[in-house]
Amino acid sequence: MGPANPLYFNKTGYAATMVGMPYDDLDGWRSIFPAETYIARCRQVAEGFDAGARQWQEVVAVCEGESKALAERDSRIGYECSCHYFYTPQDLREKVLNCRMILSVAADAADTTTCR
Repeated sequence: MGPANPLYFNKTGYAATMVGMPYDDLDGWRSIFPAETYIARCRQVAEGFDAGARQWQEVVAVCEGESKALAERDSRIGYECSCHYFYTPQDLREKVLNCRMILSVAADAADTTTCR
């Protein structure tokens, strides 16, 4: 669902959907792969995530004002071809707010415990 796909800090208990909504459904995500294999691959991705998260914070700050203008100038920004759906500049604004909420909750959690 692109930027309309909500992020959650805590486990939702929702089942994964066929396209784009994995939630926290490990069995639904991993398909034919053993859980250990899938988790090992996720850990490999996580190893480089901290650097990416720092860059993400910088990009969110810069793009907050630019994303709406960019989406309005270039229609490809608001189109996802595999599912043939469009999203709007408001979707981008909502995603910025969603990202800020996740960063805030993660920062609060880091003050008290390890974020999982």
